[in-house]
Amino acid sequence: LANPYLAFSAMLMAGLDGIQNKIHPGEAMDKDLYDLPAEEAAEIPTVATSLENALECLDAG
Repeated sequence: LANPYLAFSAMLMAGLDGIQNKIHPGEAMDKDLYDLPAEEAAEIPTVATSLENALECLDAG
């Protein structure tokens, strides 16, 4: 588990970095994500769910 203060600070810094570097956040999703079929839900990008997964994503570039 993460320290909530550090986790919130990291998310805040990531948001500020995106604003400063004009990084496009992606297109808005106007669908109810809870009612999507499994095939369509699999196409939605997600964040890493574990440290191991996050490190694999970083190595993949």
